[in-house]
Amino acid sequence: MKYLFSQKLNSQIKRNRDKYKIFANMGDVFVDTATKQNQLAPKSKLAAFISAQIALSEKTQREIARELGYAKPNVITMIKQGEMKLPIEKVAPLAQALEIDAVRLLSMTMEEYMPETWQVIEEINGFSVTENEREIIEILRKETGGSDPHIAAVDQRVLLEKFAKSLMC
Repeated sequence: MKYLFSQKLNSQIKRNRDKYKIFANMGDVFVDTATKQNQLAPKSKLAAFISAQIALSEKTQREIARELGYAKPNVITMIKQGEMKLPIEKVAPLAQALEIDAVRLLSMTMEEYMPETWQVIEEINGFSVTENEREIIEILRKETGGSDPHIAAVDQRVLLEKFAKSLMC
């Protein structure tokens, strides 16, 4: 599953491109924090994502730990490295601390830790939509007069795919 990065994150990546090795993999961007802080590579996609977000944040791990209610920043290091799972009750506070979309972080957390449970939740509630995705849907609804448009032709799908790829720049 591909995730869209916010404009803020994209600008942070561009600003920090000279400081970090940026890797692109299927639309996801990971920051090699080992070159920054001489740390081990994360063990999971979620840990790599959290590690990248922390590296791009202007906050220290100590500040993030305090915002999550932890006395010491080593808990954040363990989460970043995949040595400790992100407690589900800390998803929203971590998203707020890192200024990222909580729905996206929850989706990634559930997909990694409890994929079967998450699948059932999404089957019942429908799939989760981030704030950025919601904005795209609202624009689509506005421009189509709320008509629930259908992609009827291959060229329409190709245009939509090109539009989606243009958002990743």
